[in-house]
This record gives sequence, structure tokens and C-alpha cells, in this order.
Amino acid sequence: MPMTKNEIEKAIEYLNIKGTLSGDFKGFSLLYSMTTENISGFINQYDLRNKRVLTVAGSGDQRYNCLLRGASEVVLFDVNPLVDLHLRLKETAVKVLSHDDFLRFFGVRKDKKDISFLDKDIFNKLKNYLDKDVYLFYYYVINEFRGQVFKRVYNEFDYRYSHMTVLSNYISKDNYKKISEIIDGKKISFLNSNISTLPDELYGEKFDMILLSNISDYVHYFYGDDHMKEFKEVIDRLVDNLHDGGIMEVGYIYQEYDKKHEKDFSKFRIDKSRDKVFSKEEYPVQDILGFYEKEPHDRIVTYQKKL
Repeated sequence: MPMTKNEIEKAIEYLNIKGTLSGDFKGFSLLYSMTTENISGFINQYDLRNKRVLTVAGSGDQRYNCLLRGASEVVLFDVNPLVDLHLRLKETAVKVLSHDDFLRFFGVRKDKKDISFLDKDIFNKLKNYLDKDVYLFYYYVINEFRGQVFKRVYNEFDYRYSHMTVLSNYISKDNYKKISEIIDGKKISFLNSNISTLPDELYGEKFDMILLSNISDYVHYFYGDDHMKEFKEVIDRLVDNLHDGGIMEVGYIYQEYDKKHEKDFSKFRIDKSRDKVFSKEEYPVQDILGFYEKEPHDRIVTYQKKL
């Protein structure tokens, strides 16, 4: 459900007091402009024609990539309620903006000087098409933080066009045109939920694919010392929401983790720790190219429900 006026006012009040959104994936958290995962490297292996997908919302890029692969419906969920506003901003941008304006507006640059993230002039091209709540929030953000939006409201990242075309199918000019046509008339289905409550909130709905992104990196924040076991229990419950033969991306493991901040990530990324709970036979690991297309590769842990 869309955020209420009261919730948006609380978010703006939070920003007024804190000066930035949280980085802990709880409540009002920093947003992601674009994906940092190699979505194409995984999703291009599957024919999603007429299939239903459930995915972490994040940047919204999983949705566009799945729709390009033929998915009939993509349901999104995220613990951060502000993601709903970002999704609707991006959806309008895809429909209204030229390819170049879209890239600049969301921080994808073709050269080092091409920095126009949430540019005010480009935003003005969107304002007459935006839902009122989306407009009010982003009008505040753009005018309040100006050149610091990437630090205060969005995760700062190096979104180079040459990299993004590898990670995300819809970024190329031809596919950008295709996705703008595909989403015409489609509504965004967004569920504000965390991973623990998600199985209950799905009410038995079935999907052909479930994408959990790198939620596995942060499960220790809500489950503590037994986070691997408790995460596995949630995964077991989500299996019930897969059609027979359905695929689940249980976890996305990045090629590089900052050694200075190892405690920020769960044990899921460590093979020996993960294998004790998620057996290699049932949860195979697949290598794909990482953000910078170099060794070692990113990895994806998957599960397929038996037919």
C-alpha cells in the first residue's frame, strides 16, 4: 500500500532531525538508485514468460529485468517504506524521460563529468505526472539536500554506464524503450514487509520465482547468534510459496566485502558456515560476473522446488 500523508510527514521530520536516512535496513533507510547486483547474469538463464515473480524491491531494477524476460506479474517487498516512493518516481521517469535524461537523473554516468543525480530541471519534467505524495517527498529532498542527495538519502555508488548495461538488461537504449512500453498499464504491487513476516503476509500466494537479493548479508541483525538457523526456517516457509519447479534466489554474495566491516555481514557469505545449514546439494552456488567484471566472481545461492 502507498505511504500515507502522515508517514511521509514522519519521514521528512526524520530527515529534518537526523539529516540523513539510516543505513541499517530498518525503517527509513538509505535508498538505492540502481542495482549493485548482476541481475542479468542470473535472470537471463530463465524464461519467465507468463510467470509470477516475488522480489525484493530495492532499486526496482529486479522488476524491470523480470518484465523484460516476459514475467506476467512482479510483486515487490521491502522493509523500507520509502522504497514505494522511489519505485513510483522511477516508474514515471521510465514512461516520461528520454533515455539520456533517465540515466543522468538516477546517477548513471557515461563520463566522469556527467553527474546530474536527481537534477532539479529533469525533475520539473516529471512533476506534472507524479503522484502527489511522490512529488512532495522528492521536492523536499531535492531542494533540501541539493548536491548531497547521494549521501543523505541514497546510497552513494559508482554507477558507470558501461557497467550498468552488463548488470541490468533495461539500461541499454533499445531495452529502455521496450520496458517503457511493457510497463504501460501495469500497476506496481508493493508490500512493506521484512523477511521474517513475509511468509505470513503472502497468504499462500504462489510464485514461479522468488528473488531475495542480499538479504542474507544482514540476517544477523534480526536473528543474532542463531541467524543462519532462523534464516533457514524462513526460507523453508517461503518454499511453500513456490510453484513446483519454481526457483528461489536465496542469497546474493558479492565478490568483495570490506574487511574493516566484516561484522556488518552475516556468516552466509562464508562457505563453511553456510554449508552447515544450507547444503550444497539442495542449495547450489553459481558464479556470475561481479560489478567490475573481474575475478573473483559474485555468487548466487539458489533453491529449486521439486516437480
